[in-house]
This record gives sequence, structure tokens and C-alpha cells, in this order.
Amino acid sequence: MALAFVELVIGLSFIYLLLAIACSAAIEWLAERSGVRGKFMRQGLLKLVEDRWFYLRIINHPALVTLYRDVPGRPRPPSYVPPENFATAVLDVILDKAGKLDPTFRKDPTPPQNAQDFAAAARICANFGFAVGYAVLPLVSDAASIDEAKAAIAKWYQTTMDRIGGWYKANTQRRLILLGFLAAAALNVDSIAIAKALLESRSLSSAIADLATAAGPGLGQQIDQKTPDVKQQLQATAEQTYALRTAGLPIGYGCLASGDPSQPTKSIPETVGNCYSGLLDESRLTLVFRLVGWFITAFAVSFGAQFWFDLLNRFVNLRGAGKKPQTA
Repeated sequence: MALAFVELVIGLSFIYLLLAIACSAAIEWLAERSGVRGKFMRQGLLKLVEDRWFYLRIINHPALVTLYRDVPGRPRPPSYVPPENFATAVLDVILDKAGKLDPTFRKDPTPPQNAQDFAAAARICANFGFAVGYAVLPLVSDAASIDEAKAAIAKWYQTTMDRIGGWYKANTQRRLILLGFLAAAALNVDSIAIAKALLESRSLSSAIADLATAAGPGLGQQIDQKTPDVKQQLQATAEQTYALRTAGLPIGYGCLASGDPSQPTKSIPETVGNCYSGLLDESRLTLVFRLVGWFITAFAVSFGAQFWFDLLNRFVNLRGAGKKPQTA
């Protein structure tokens, strides 16, 4: 009974891992094409400085301009701004703004020699109601040097960016759930039907566990890729899905082609007709359970590929009675 449970977890983890890898690769590709990371970064910068005048001057500062691929500020902003670059830009912009607000401030064109000049500039900006002046003033007032002032601002920036990173992760997880549901529906990956099949057939659960054990190292290499090849990973997922279907797992639709990527598919009218007829033959209760199974799959995919890869390895080792001891 214990071994059956272990093989059930291995089978489900393997399936969720396959979908998570494919969905994550697709989301990374979409994020790269749309520049969504850069959009979150710019939202974070605007929330950090609050004043749009300061925001526009900061993102067009020479310390940040070099980070853009195209025209500075648009249309694909950098996905990450180093804290040191941000601190340099903020101090320069505050210094420039203070000179415009108070003509008597720093007529000397030479660069500031100490942090007190920046503190005075931040105080002038704060007196004129600019939020960034209020935020920066306590950070630079106690600084003994310009480097300390920049370090304090960099820490303030990094704290905010960590929170923005949490927003981005939450956004990515929502996209994973949506894309996971679409993938589950497209491939008919019904968690309820799959779990039932694995529990009812000991030979099937053992065969799927063997497939997962053999494919594990290769899947780990796909997860570790910093710039994943989306087409390659989708192709690998299709091949693994076909292998699972061939082994007897209830994945895919009988109305479609065999599922073998190397075989030609049926004509579109024939495929649509077969699938529509099959759906009419199913009861409403069956359709409800199938939808619930898809939602379970989508929720599982949202945990990410690394989670399921780690869980799969733990239960594979448990099934094999632990790792082999290392040679002396």
C-alpha cells in the first residue's frame, strides 16, 4: 500500500512537472517579448519616487539610459536596474531640482564634495512638497560621506524592488494557473481520472514511475536553462505526453489523432466532428468532474516546475530505498 502511494505521487508529480516546464517556458517567452518585467520595474520606480517629474528624469538619467535596448524610457524598459545606478540618478536629479527651485542653492558647478550638499538639496525639495525629498532627506542627513548616502538610497531602493518582485511572482502565478488550465484542457490532463487510473492499475502506476525515473535528469536540465528554448521544451513535453498515453494513462482525446508527434493529424472538419459527437455523448456529471480535474491540474502547475522536480526526486529516492552510497 505504501509503495502504491509513492508511485501515485511520482506519477502525478511527473505529469505536473511536464506541464509546469512547458507553461513556464511559454510565460518566460511572453514576458521577454512583452517586457512585462520592465513594466513592473517602472511601476515600482514611480511608486518609489511618487513625483512624475522626478520619475521621468530618473529613467532618462545617463546611469539608466545605458540599460535600455532601444529608445530610453520606451518601449522595452530594462527588467532590472542596479541599486548603485538608481542611487546615482536620484542624487543627481535631486541636486538639479533643488537648484531650479532655489536659485541661491549651489551656484558652484563642481560636483558635491560631501553628503551635506545632497541633504540640503533634499531638504529644499521636501520644503516644496516633493515626496522624494521627504524620503531621501533622512537617508542622506546622517551619512558621513557620499558613498554612505548612495548606499542608504540603494538599500531603500532594494527594499522596494523586493516587494515589486513579489508582485511579479504573484502575477506570474496567476498566468501559470490560466495557462495551466488551457494546457490541461488542450491535452485533457484530468487529475481525477489520472489518479483513479493509477490507483486501479498497479502495473500502470509502476510503468509511469519508471518513465518518470528515466526522464528525471533530462527534465532537470530543462529547468536549469537560463534561456529556455520554448519550441524545444514544448516538443519534449509533447513527446513525453505521447509516451504517457501510450503507456495507458488517460491523457488526450480519443477523437483526435493518435497523439504521436511524428504522425499526420486528421483533417480539421473530421476532428471537430468527432470531438463534438464525443462531448454530446458524455453526461453533465462527467463534464463537471472533468472540469474539476482540469482546475486541479492548473492549480498544481502554478506551484512551478522546481517544486514538482524536487518532490519527484524525493519520492523516486524513497521508491528506490534511497540513493546509492558514494564510493570512497
